[in-house]
Amino acid sequence: MSQEGALDNDATMGFDENHDPGGSSGDDFSTIIPGLPNWAAQQCLARVPRGMYQRLRSVSTAWRDNLRPDVIYPIRSAEGISEAWLYMTLMGHEVFHALDPALMVWHELPSIPWDQCYAMGDKECFVAGRQLLMVGPSLQGMRVLPMIRRYSLDENEWSIAPPMNVSRCLFASATSDSAAFVAGGARFASRDPLNSAEMFFSQTNRWQMLPDMHTARKECSGFVMDGCFYVIGGSNEKDEAYTSAECYNPRTRRWTLVPYMWPESVRLQGGTLAPAPPLVAVVGNKLYAWDHPNGLLKKYNKSSNRWAVVGGAPGRLPNPQSHGWGLGFKAVGNELWLIGGSDPEIPFIDAWRPDTQSWRRVAQTWNGQAFVFNCAVMKA
Repeated sequence: MSQEGALDNDATMGFDENHDPGGSSGDDFSTIIPGLPNWAAQQCLARVPRGMYQRLRSVSTAWRDNLRPDVIYPIRSAEGISEAWLYMTLMGHEVFHALDPALMVWHELPSIPWDQCYAMGDKECFVAGRQLLMVGPSLQGMRVLPMIRRYSLDENEWSIAPPMNVSRCLFASATSDSAAFVAGGARFASRDPLNSAEMFFSQTNRWQMLPDMHTARKECSGFVMDGCFYVIGGSNEKDEAYTSAECYNPRTRRWTLVPYMWPESVRLQGGTLAPAPPLVAVVGNKLYAWDHPNGLLKKYNKSSNRWAVVGGAPGRLPNPQSHGWGLGFKAVGNELWLIGGSDPEIPFIDAWRPDTQSWRRVAQTWNGQAFVFNCAVMKA
């Protein structure tokens, strides 16, 4: 029910202006803000930057109770209030840290329960609603199997999430409100590419299979644009790079192949190290890519199916030797963030705004390390 509807009902039922739908008795223990009904006080708290919640919980018992994650975040979600935070791990550090862009403060998440197999293996993360999911290997009995560890913002703790219907690694993923798409990747045991796709719904804690893509591809990337899920780049069973993409329309439940969407200049072939998945991100429903071999930001033109050079970034040099590994490229709010880097080492986060066409230095990583292992963006 909307807030306006609640007010109309209160007037019809003869409630006075001091009526508290939240059940406040008016004493110091249950009143959040004196002089305001609790529902109005909750609306005020929902608009406070969420990085301040931990400190504000010490104001009173009522503030502590109403600023619990499982209480305040559903209110923010219902009101369409959210802030995008960056969650990431760096080389040599298994613990996730989250950067609050409003207060420019790093927050350390609880430690992830892990075994030696998980600590040494490659891991991939993605976000569904207020959940951060990390896929990695785990020793289960005498076998190494994939396991999904999940951080819940509402509970501020890690747990085990249900496994995918198809075990995979090196897959594409993208957030869609409280759900997440995953597609392609490689079979966990054989590393053969997959064309299957599925969706995780955080509210029901379930996976649902989607129709198969036209092509099997691993080491690909995903994003949502125009309400559709795209899977771009990657390689086939012979490790040959794709220049195409595939577009899944949730309304028609069909995949469309998009030839030549991933340009030759951005992908890198040759050498003993395979290229990283494409560094792509969407801001303002526009697709951008970081061309790491040439140190250039590029923008995609939907009508011509071509990429145009936007320009370089201060202090960011061409880096073909890295093959794109160790570098993060994400959309955070209305900015594009370029995160870390492997060679030369740049332990910084730089941001570019489409409206001003300008770069700014956002922050330094919390420990001066530059190589990004995993990063994702959560809005809450």
